[in-house]
Amino acid sequence: MLPVIGSIHHLITGGPLIHRTLRDLAGEHGPLMMLRLGEVPTLVVTSPEAASASRVQSFSRIREEEVARFLHTLSSAAAGAGDDGGGAAVDMSRGISEFINDAFMRECIGSRCKYQEEYDDAFHAAVRETSGLSVADLFPSSRVMGMLAMAPRRALACRHRMQRVLEKVMKEKKQAMDRGDEAAQESFIGVLLRLQRDGSSPIELTNDTIVALMFDIFSAGSDTSASQLTWCMTELVRSPRVMAKAQAEVRKAFGEKERRITEEDLAMANLGYLKLVIKETMRMHPQLPLLIPRQCRETCKVMGYDIPKGTAVLINEFKPERFEDNDLDYKGTNYQYLPFGSGRRMCPGLNLGLANTNLVLACLLYHFDWKLPDGLEPKDVDATEAVGLIANKKTKLVLRPIARIALAKA
Repeated sequence: MLPVIGSIHHLITGGPLIHRTLRDLAGEHGPLMMLRLGEVPTLVVTSPEAASASRVQSFSRIREEEVARFLHTLSSAAAGAGDDGGGAAVDMSRGISEFINDAFMRECIGSRCKYQEEYDDAFHAAVRETSGLSVADLFPSSRVMGMLAMAPRRALACRHRMQRVLEKVMKEKKQAMDRGDEAAQESFIGVLLRLQRDGSSPIELTNDTIVALMFDIFSAGSDTSASQLTWCMTELVRSPRVMAKAQAEVRKAFGEKERRITEEDLAMANLGYLKLVIKETMRMHPQLPLLIPRQCRETCKVMGYDIPKGTAVLINEFKPERFEDNDLDYKGTNYQYLPFGSGRRMCPGLNLGLANTNLVLACLLYHFDWKLPDGLEPKDVDATEAVGLIANKKTKLVLRPIARIALAKA
C-alpha cells in the first residue's frame, strides 16, 4: 500500500476492466481483500460464503407483439439471401436494443417513447461519467479534490436531463389517462398515477417520487436486458455445438412447423438447456460485474475479519462452474451466483428483464439459423467487454439470419 493513493496502483496497472483486475487479485490474495482507494477503505468480496451474511406476466401480449415485429424485420433480412444462402447482414446489437427499448417502454408507459433517443444519450453519458474512478470518491474529505473532479458534476447534469425527460413523459401520460387511454392506464406509470390520485398507496406518491421510481426502472432495465441478450447470441455463435444443442431443444419442444411461440408455450415447455445457456452467459458476462458499491452502516465481521463502519464493499464473483448438475438460480438465494444481487439491494427489475429476454431468445433460435458475415469463423467473434458500469459488448454483433421456420400470421 502506497502513501496517499493506497492501493489504486493495483487497479491502474491491471488493465481497463476493473472487475477482471479484482478477480486476478483475489486469485493471488484470497477471497476477502481490504484495499485502500485513496482514503476510502474498500472491501472486495469474491467468496460466496462471505456474501451470504404478477404484473410482469400481464404484459405478455406486449412482449409477444414486439417479438413478432423483431422477427418480421429479421425475416426481411433473411429474404435478401446471398450466394451462400445466408441472409443480409444485420446489426443484432442495434436490433436487440431497439426491440428491448420498445417492449420496455410499452410496459412502463403504455407506448413507445418519442424521447427515447434523448433519454438514452443522457443515460449513456451518465454511465460513462460514473464508471471510472473519481478523485472526489477516493478522497471525500478533500474539498480541493471535490472542486477539481468534473465527472460528478457532468453526471449530475446528465441526471437533470433525464429527469426533465421523465417529467415530460409523466405529464403526457396524465393527459392520456384523462382521455381514457387504456394502455396508459394499465402501464407501470399508470398504476402509480392511479395510486397517487386515489390516495391508496401506503406511502405518499408525489410527482418527484414517481419520477424517481421511473428513473430507477428506466435506467436499470432496458440497457442491461439488451446487453444480456446480445451476449447470449454472441456466445452461441462462438460455440456452434452449444448453438446446435439449444436450437434442437427449442425445435423439438415446439415442432418444426409454422407457428408463433407465446409466453404460455414457453412456460409449459421444458427448455432446460436454454435456461443453462442464459445462466452461463450471466456468469461469464454479469451485467453489473461489481454490482453497485455498498457501504457498511455499522462495524461488522466477515469471515472472522473486522470490517470498519463506513467501508465501501465491492462484490466481485467470477467462479468458473457449469450449471447442469446443480440448482443454482439467479434470484439471490445462492450466494455463489449473484448476477442480480440479493436481499433488499437485489435488482428490482429481475423478473421483467428475464421476461423480456427469454421469449425472444427462444424465438431467435427457433425461427432462424445464423451465419457470420464476411467469412468469419466462430473463433473470430470478438467477446471483449466495454469499460463501464454495465458490461456491454465492446463491438457490435453482426449476423446473417437464415429463415428456418416461418412465423405464423396473427
